[in-house]
Amino acid sequence: MPIVTELVVDVPLDPNLSVRDLLLKEEYSDFLEWTGLADLRPEQRIEFSEPGGYLDLVRHINAHRYYLGQELGRPVTREEAVTSWYDNVYMPVIEVIRQQNALRYFPGRTEADLYRWIMDHRWYHA
Repeated sequence: MPIVTELVVDVPLDPNLSVRDLLLKEEYSDFLEWTGLADLRPEQRIEFSEPGGYLDLVRHINAHRYYLGQELGRPVTREEAVTSWYDNVYMPVIEVIRQQNALRYFPGRTEADLYRWIMDHRWYHA
């Protein structure tokens, strides 16, 4: 008897997706559910080529929420943190990636992959 696993996701699925792609879609769906980003910024399309990226984004948002609260001197809601992170942290990096056509140097990678790499290495200096 085959084993059936139900995945409840709010992202588009295709019958030809691999198991890895299905897991990425499930991570994306969980990320959208936690952040509410699909409602807050319906135009967003954050896609990774490797698992684990969305958990890093949640960490980025939580850190951004903390520092934003310090800056504002008050608690920051999750919704405020998500929209501020997306508008003031994520998208500016993505815009530079697009302007520089940086993905041409990283075949098979996505804008989100590059954002993640940049954020992981932003403290290193040559």
